[in-house]
Amino acid sequence: DGSAEGVATTAITGSGAGATVNIVIASGQAQLATVAEGGADYVQGDRLSVTGYDGVVLVVTRTSD
Repeated sequence: DGSAEGVATTAITGSGAGATVNIVIASGQAQLATVAEGGADYVQGDRLSVTGYDGVVLVVTRTSD
């Protein structure tokens, strides 16, 4: 349990790259993830894995220009 900042992600779908997240783990499960760095070329619906957190998959729900 705890939190980590600036954790790298890897695109499972799509061609985006470079996003990092801040993640909170409680009771052995991801409870919250927020964008630290947005990266580039992501689109709504892209799926990302979080480095070092097996089984955690994030879905892009909103992008900005």
